[in-house]
Formats: sequence, C-alpha cells, structure tokens
Amino acid sequence: MKFSTEQKRLFSKNAKILLKKFPNLSMYIDVNLPANIELYDEGGEVDVVINGVRFYGTDAKAYADRQIENYIVNPSILEGFPPEADEERTPTHLILFNKLNKSFQKKGYVAAYERLRIDSATSFVFGIGLGYHLYPVVAQTRCRDLVIVESEPVFIKLSMYFIDWGEILRTLKNRISIIVTKEPDAAFYMLRGHIHHKNPGVLQTMFHYSHYRSEYLDAIHKKFQEKSYVFFDGLGFYDDEKVMTRNALLNMYMDTWRVCSDIQKPINASAVVVGAGPSLNNDLAWLKENQHKLFIFSGGSSLQTLLKNGIIPDFHAEIENIPLNYELLQPLVEGYDLSKTILICSSTMDTRSARLFERRMWFMREGVMASSLLASSLSTLSWQNPTVVNTAISSAVRLGFRNIFLIGADFGTRDPKFHHSKDTSYETHEDLKKVDFKFPDVVPGNFGGSVYTNIHMMNGMNTLKNLMNEFRGVTAYNGSDGARIEKLTPIKSNRYSIVPIGQNKNEIVDKIYLSSKEVSWSQDLGSKLFDDMKRDFSEYINLVRAMFSKKSKKNKDFILFLSGIYEGLEGIPDPYIRYNPCITGSITTQTLVMMYWWRRVRAEDLPAFEKLCRRQWQVFLNVIEKDFIKFLEDVRQELPLVRPELFDDKGVLIIDNQAERDVC
Repeated sequence: MKFSTEQKRLFSKNAKILLKKFPNLSMYIDVNLPANIELYDEGGEVDVVINGVRFYGTDAKAYADRQIENYIVNPSILEGFPPEADEERTPTHLILFNKLNKSFQKKGYVAAYERLRIDSATSFVFGIGLGYHLYPVVAQTRCRDLVIVESEPVFIKLSMYFIDWGEILRTLKNRISIIVTKEPDAAFYMLRGHIHHKNPGVLQTMFHYSHYRSEYLDAIHKKFQEKSYVFFDGLGFYDDEKVMTRNALLNMYMDTWRVCSDIQKPINASAVVVGAGPSLNNDLAWLKENQHKLFIFSGGSSLQTLLKNGIIPDFHAEIENIPLNYELLQPLVEGYDLSKTILICSSTMDTRSARLFERRMWFMREGVMASSLLASSLSTLSWQNPTVVNTAISSAVRLGFRNIFLIGADFGTRDPKFHHSKDTSYETHEDLKKVDFKFPDVVPGNFGGSVYTNIHMMNGMNTLKNLMNEFRGVTAYNGSDGARIEKLTPIKSNRYSIVPIGQNKNEIVDKIYLSSKEVSWSQDLGSKLFDDMKRDFSEYINLVRAMFSKKSKKNKDFILFLSGIYEGLEGIPDPYIRYNPCITGSITTQTLVMMYWWRRVRAEDLPAFEKLCRRQWQVFLNVIEKDFIKFLEDVRQELPLVRPELFDDKGVLIIDNQAERDVC
C-alpha cells in the first residue's frame, strides 16, 4: 500500500502513543499489512479495498459522519434501574432512599420524564475500521472513558494512518480500553470486568455503537446486548449481608462443620441434579425407577416434589437464608425419612433450617462478607449462585462426580403460566401461591423451540457455563425441557446412559461425608470477636469516609467522582477491605438513583444537586455504621439462646472466662 508522507508521519506519531499506552498492541502494529488490502484514494474519496472489494463503498469519513448523525438521532442505549426498597427485605435501603429523596424534595428538585443530558460514563464501540467515527462518538456521547472492541486487528494499524489517536487519548485522559478478539465469550468476559472494576451504578445509561458488520463483530455485539442483564443483576444489599452474617455467626456457634469446599477424588458414577422446573414432571417416573442406580442431588423446591413421588435424594442443596425456608422444610423432615440425606447448606442458611437434617455439609458462599470476614482460610464454593440448581451442580462437582445429568433444571418455562413442577410448595403454601413470576425474555430451548426466561435465570445459565469451563473434566448432560445451556449436551432421560455405581451406594455417600474436612469454631468465637468487629468496622467506615472526601476533592466531574468509588474501595487496606461486600451493592444502587436524577434535573439546579449528592455519601456511611454496630450487639445477645452450654449463669461466655484465668 502507498501512503502519503503525511499519513506515514501520522502513523509514526500514533505508534509512539499507542505502544506506550498499549504495549500488547505491538503484535498488530509491528507487522506488515496483508497483501490483500489496498488503499483507495480517488476522486476525493478515501477507502480501503479488501480482497478486491471496497470496505465502505464510499468515502470513509463521510460514511462515519452520516453514521454518527443517524446514531445520535436514535442511539443504542442500555439502561439500569435500582431495585425497589421495601420495609421487609431492605429496611436500611428504604431509610437511605427516603433520606436521599427527601433531600431532593426539600431543595425542590424535579426529575423530568425525559433525559435532559446524555453524558455517559462509558461508551462501547464495536469496530474500529479506519477510525473516523471514534472521536465523534466521544464528543457526541460526552463519555468519560471509551471501550473499543475489534475482531479484525488489521484495522488498528490501518486507522493509525487516518486519525489522530493522541487527540482521543488526550480528550479522555488515557481512559481508553481496546479489546481484540473474535470470541464473543472472551469479549464479554473482558467487558464485564471493565464494568465491575468501576462503580456499575454510573452506567445507568450505556451507549453502545456498532461501526461495521461482520460475522465476528456482530456475534460479539449481540452477546453484549443479550448478556447485559448481568451488569446489574445480583448487586447485593446491605440488609441481606447482615442477615447472612448473622446466620453464619449463629451456625458457627452451633456446629462443628463438615465442609463442602475441597475437591474430592473423582467418583465413577452418575449424579443427577434435580431442579423444580415444570419439565421435571416428565422425568419423575424415570427417576423413581432408577433412583438406586443414581446419586440424586435435589435443589430447593424440588425436594417436596421428589418426596411426594416416592424419591429420597442422597443430597439436598439449600442456599436461601430466609426464615420461610424453615417453615417449608420442617413438615418434610417430619413426614419423611431423610436420615440418610445429607444437607449441603450455605454458611448463611437460616440456623433452624439447617438443624432439621442430621447430617450437614457446609460451604462458604462466594462474594459475601460473612465468608471473607469469618472464614477467610476456607475456600468458597465456586459458581454456586444465583439459583439453588447452581449450588447443587457446583457441590456435586466438588464432591467428585464427573458425570452429571440435569432434570427439571429448566431455567425458564415453555408456558409462562407454569413456573414450577407439580407438588412444590408453590402449589401448597398460601403465600407462595401468590408469587407472580415474570418471564419477559425468550431463549432457545434445550430440545428446540423457544423458552421464556428472565434475568435471574439467564444469570444462572451463564454461571453454569462458567462452572463447566473451570471443570473441563466433567461431562454434563441436560435432560431438562427448558432453556438450552452452553457446555451441556441435550439428551432425554430415556436415552441417558447411567454409569454403574459398582459398589454399595450408601457406603459411598457415608465415605463422602466422613472424608470431608472437619472444622470447629467454638474457640474462635468469643466476645472478643464482636469487640474486634465493632472496632474494625468503625475504622473501615472512617477509611471509606476519607476516601470519599479525597475522591470528591480530586474529581470535580460528578460522573468521574462516582465512577472512581470502587477503585477507592479496592485501595482500603487489609483487614478492613473484608467489609467491602457489606456496602458495594448499596453504593451501586444509590449511584443508580443519583444518576437517574442527574440526567433529569434542570440545568440551573445541577451544580447544587451535585454538591448535595456528594454530601449525601457521608449520610449514607453514618446510617450504615450506626446500624451495623447495633446489629453486632443484637447478634451477641442471641448467642446464649443458641448454645446455652457455652455460657455461665451470668451470660458470659465460658471460653472468655477461661481466657481471663489463663492470662491471670
């Protein structure tokens, strides 16, 4: 290709800038352009010819200008909205949201129905081409950082002859990321990492822009749009973290644990994981006939269905931390013989529920404060969220099973009127009968056709795929007539080949239980633990206050201030950083509220609005600190009721008295 002296000079300038910022791009820059690419520069039109065909078919800059002009009229946008706060589930969030909204009302701020400003934290561009669209995207969306995905790395080098990359980097102060891949999954993983490294709440409105069409780039952009739900799903709540921490503390006081975390030796047999999806009805007869040939893992609501149809599971997985779980499980344990069934339960499970089962195997949940705070020495059970089916499959893999078969794991429904299998508590419990399940999304079915699903279920499907990517030695089959799941082979139960057990099934189950790691907590949970947690949490809040103040002074730009909060939290030193999961989800949801208002507040009110929001973070931290200290004291008061044998007649922990005598 013949470039002009000016184009070559621009390339050299760009090479110095890009290689300094992105040294990994050298593999694409320090190579010759392919012979099948030619420069087209005739009649005032600049283009490139690839395999004898013009890429744009017109002048590249004119093409980009028209595309941007049309895009701004009707931009591609993804929006996130904060979950509703309520008195029962999220009382502290309700307090925080009320304080925030009252402060807005007091100042007379009004949120317009339509957006008044489009400024974005991040704009996502799919495709570089010759790059003429890049700076206009930055200017028109007024983004604070830019993420570019390119499936054809040759365009990185070509663009360096036509646009000034330095101008873009200077405008954004180097806040640019470039992802080069042809793999949709790899691209999405990197995009999600970029988003979660920042405060996702600032992405209340996300601009995404596709510059050109190609098989690879279209697949990547489609994946981004289809999976965008995970950006705002499972953000976590402060109140939920409190419940889980309370349950974990009480469970530790009450038990010597058998732990389901370390990967055990492979077991050459079939493990069937049973969900409570509607298609379970089709496989109950097959499961009952073959139950003695299989290791059965039930999950959540499927337990009641199995028991009512004469099937006793070997393992039962639970992840819910709500008290209702006890109400649902108690009649089942009392009405059926579950003495040989091992409960696989989260450390955060309701204390009463766990003790209904004679044998329990505990696991630490990923990404929750209780795990990092109370048992950082134990590995968490990976990929066990967000559904109990995910928990059951992850635990089966951890316990050594390498041949997994799923039934009733629908992750959706063929008919939105039927959301669970027959005989579940959704048929028998009055409150659960009223639950209104929504399935707004449609995905391909496991055995063809379409299946209705939702964000929560799709997140579970994505998590299951990630589990299979981690444990490549596991062969997994899906017999559920629900959503198709990547990495799982569709096969109906009557065609599934059961791997013979080869020895007594009960003996294998007993061996799994008895060979699991045993952990005793009684010597670690004296009153000093609570005093230390109170002290450490107050210090943590002070560190976060200082971080907020520093970020606020450094970033006069409101969006950059909010965007940098997560980065600031990552800089909190150990051991205080372990408290981060307590507030990160709440920070994100409060940011979503602020950003929603920020786009709609009148221009004359905007400076005062931003100032108010910056101050509101100190109110946020004050509410959290006061509430959490009280929460710890409330849990401490519960302990004598849980394990009275650990306390003397004055209500003082015996191990604390012993420690004092040892010091004396």
